[in-house]
Amino acid sequence: MGKSRTHRAKKKAREERIYYSIAEVSEMLGVKPHILRYWEEGFEAVRPRRTPRGVRRYRKEDVEILGRIKRLLWTEGYTIEGARKRLDQERKGDARPRNTAELSRLIDELEQGLWSIFDILDSKM
Repeated sequence: MGKSRTHRAKKKAREERIYYSIAEVSEMLGVKPHILRYWEEGFEAVRPRRTPRGVRRYRKEDVEILGRIKRLLWTEGYTIEGARKRLDQERKGDARPRNTAELSRLIDELEQGLWSIFDILDSKM
């Protein structure tokens, strides 16, 4: 049987939030919290906000960057330094696909974005 309604409702509620805890981000990305803390130290792009007590609060943008870091390191085989450089290139708009797998991923992301735009336009008609 598929995922329960409760699980889907929790996931939808999580997607609509502004801030996420380190435990939630860890679960979303399938990465242990200590890895997220390590990436936070190693990548300037990841800077979650902190409460007065020092508790990390990740924004959607932080989660997206962490997901990109995970793909660069674990899927595409970059080193930490290589992933840092690649993220910097992407931020500057200088990045070109390295191989067909990366090109395919970019095409998939573009396609998903276009379908989202079509859905938005379709819902307004």
